[in-house]
Amino acid sequence: MQIKYTALFFCLFFTKSLSSYTIMLDPAGDSQNTGRIIDNTFERGISLQCAESLKAALAKALPHIRIIISRTPGESVEKLQNAAFANRLQTDLYINLQFYQEKTNPAKIAFYYYSSQPTTDSWHTPKKLGFYNLHEIYLLNHATTKKICLKMLHIWQQEYRKYFLPIGAFGLPFQPFIGIQAPAISIEVGLVQKENWLMLIDPLVKILTQVIHET
Repeated sequence: MQIKYTALFFCLFFTKSLSSYTIMLDPAGDSQNTGRIIDNTFERGISLQCAESLKAALAKALPHIRIIISRTPGESVEKLQNAAFANRLQTDLYINLQFYQEKTNPAKIAFYYYSSQPTTDSWHTPKKLGFYNLHEIYLLNHATTKKICLKMLHIWQQEYRKYFLPIGAFGLPFQPFIGIQAPAISIEVGLVQKENWLMLIDPLVKILTQVIHET
């Protein structure tokens, strides 16, 4: 199975085209993984609601881009399925959405990107005609990914901390991002009340619009 996906990643490195900008939204959870309990509901339902609302808002603000949600209600997501999906669509930016129960205000927000070797990843120079396996493919866009993540954190700190308190941008070996070639960012948000995810939509639309125009 790994050989199949590795070959796919290798081919896509050569076939990347100048098609329209594509964002993939990846809500945490699926039919088999409910995620964390928030109030009287599950993370998987909140994350999907947020992804659907964010997609609709982005479509209005940026009608020229393509926006994909990684799963549908009731779907079970297999290991590496989203990575293969994102790479096949030549995704330009991958956004993972995660939520947890926050007991007291201020509720917090954190930004993550994949990095297996934080001290040395920044030294890597992408090989234009090189082979990358599924655990290394992130290195192709590592510098851009880190730049986007820090940019999102900076904008949130400057303009939106009244909604959620930003605690930082972190590089770590985030398992759901293994095999994804595009810049991939995870946004984890604490919710005091389950409907507080609504406060994310407008800020994220404005932040993503700025990120897309600058990258």
